[in-house]
Amino acid sequence: MALPEQISGYFPVPIKVGGSKGEPIYHIIYLRKHHSPNKAEDSTVFAVNLPLDTTPKCLKHLCQSLGGVNAKEFQHSYGHRWQIVLVDKSACNRLLSKAKAQTYKSEPITWPDPSPSGSQLYLQRHLEQYIDQDDLQARVDEDMIKFSEEEEQKQQELERMASKIDDDGFTMVVGPKTKDSDAIAPPPKMIQDEALRSSKKRKKNKEKTDFYRFQLREQKKNEMNNLLRRFQQDKEKVRELREKRRFKPY
Repeated sequence: MALPEQISGYFPVPIKVGGSKGEPIYHIIYLRKHHSPNKAEDSTVFAVNLPLDTTPKCLKHLCQSLGGVNAKEFQHSYGHRWQIVLVDKSACNRLLSKAKAQTYKSEPITWPDPSPSGSQLYLQRHLEQYIDQDDLQARVDEDMIKFSEEEEQKQQELERMASKIDDDGFTMVVGPKTKDSDAIAPPPKMIQDEALRSSKKRKKNKEKTDFYRFQLREQKKNEMNNLLRRFQQDKEKVRELREKRRFKPY
């Protein structure tokens, strides 16, 4: 029995689901042109009653089966509803024209198997965590080429600066092992000025340190003198007390 060409503005399209896992199940999806005031959406097809496990891969197969058209984007509305954004308006009309011709008399479109489930799903997720060896090698090669180009640019910059004269009339010194312009030796005048500043700073710090040492020595010396003086005073007091005890007038 043939399907009607339209049902409430939708074109019914029969599909065959689950053929690789046993007896196939026949299902009907419905397509129509998406109605929107936005003219940019004239190339969009609205699809309903799709299998719940529908993926963009399934919709891409549907587009290829209905006129071999190409889609730019697949937008999942909710549940079993999707919007198929085709490359242009003519592709949209071609897909709907092919959908209109679908009947039970013709062979239903074989729907792709759903995404893996169970242990196969976890195996696929595990494999997706690792980059393919060819892709990894391509990324490494790309990074190495980029690194080589940057090194070459740095070397050219160093060669350019090797003959540069600064404001003081000195030629920039670039050694054969210099890898970076930041490592270029400064002019001699800069070295002398820096050495002079460092010498003055060290001398000033040494003077402070010597002064503190002198203060500490004087402080310790005074403390020792005070201790000796108190000791002599205590010793004299003890002697006087002993003399008084021995003195007996009667």
